[in-house]
Amino acid sequence: MPGIQKTVKVCATCQYWMGYRDISKNAPFVNYQLKGQCTSVRSPRKGKETSGNDRCNWWYKWSAL
Repeated sequence: MPGIQKTVKVCATCQYWMGYRDISKNAPFVNYQLKGQCTSVRSPRKGKETSGNDRCNWWYKWSAL
């Protein structure tokens, strides 16, 4: 499972990304599976499969972070 820093603005750290992810408690990383789905009503990718490391203009910080 790949990991990405909590401060990077990608799908895996976005409130609207529905894919498996887990926050590392002792490290500044979010571990995630590559595939998920976007649920942002503003995004043209809504309802489509996206990768956890994709970027978009409608990113919103995941509340768990």
